[in-house]
Amino acid sequence: MREFVFLLFLTAASFSDIRYHKIDNALNLAGGLAGTAFLILTGDIQSILDGLYASGLVFLCLVLLFAMRLVGAGDIKFLMAASLFTGTSILFSSVPYMISSAILITFPSIIKKRSFLGISFPAAVPISTGLLCGLYIRL
Repeated sequence: MREFVFLLFLTAASFSDIRYHKIDNALNLAGGLAGTAFLILTGDIQSILDGLYASGLVFLCLVLLFAMRLVGAGDIKFLMAASLFTGTSILFSSVPYMISSAILITFPSIIKKRSFLGISFPAAVPISTGLLCGLYIRL
């Protein structure tokens, strides 16, 4: 059930970001509450702390990028909520996949504009792709 809710959350956020160029706060709140509920249902204090630590770490790492206007607040909240489902180990293993997915998505725009500046894309898509790859691909 946990994986189904996680996949549903990733899919809904990705479609929202593609269609409206933003991730709704209600969707991020629902995902965060669902992730927290699943953490509490485990009953393991270490899992709860790991999920909360992962979410806090996302905020600390991305708030500077938000201040520089390189990432949106909805994307940060989305990744914070998603990290409640995954914890730190999956989050860390997902980062290379997120970066690779973002590069693949933006590459055609970079070629067309011949510049890295002014490129915008739905960040929920590479975040979701990276998290799923980090969750299911074991190297």
